[in-house]
Amino acid sequence: MRTGRHLSNVILCAAVLMLGACSSNNEYKQTFVSRDSNRELLLTSKVGMVRPGGLPQNILVHIFGQPDLKGAYELKTAEGTSKGTFIAGRDGDKQWIKFTPNGNDGTKEWTLKPSSAGYLEGDNTEWDLKRSTADVSYSGKLIGEDLQRNR
Repeated sequence: MRTGRHLSNVILCAAVLMLGACSSNNEYKQTFVSRDSNRELLLTSKVGMVRPGGLPQNILVHIFGQPDLKGAYELKTAEGTSKGTFIAGRDGDKQWIKFTPNGNDGTKEWTLKPSSAGYLEGDNTEWDLKRSTADVSYSGKLIGEDLQRNR
């Protein structure tokens, strides 16, 4: 009986050590296009993706909440490209994405809201999701061997 308990403790400790030795390098990208096709908005984050309001949310997110999603954005227009940072969050059931431009080019902060129909909206413009990609890689050490996995 004592040997079984000792073995389970050893397995538990080994699992914790293996998980602690692993690291990941994630990059999530989403591209939205304005419905008038004059602008393209690229969102990049190390944490995750913006989920449009029409997608079902995880029940655990509703119960325990979710930290704000942060990242960088790039807005391409006919006049040029502007860059900055974004933060996406929620107040109760209402989602929002706040954009803060880099530099002093006179551009002000602006906000979009994910709609229940699955697109972004704000300032009389609607944005459709064009593309979503996730570059995820894991690395770690397991008993002296380097492990790498890319997806």
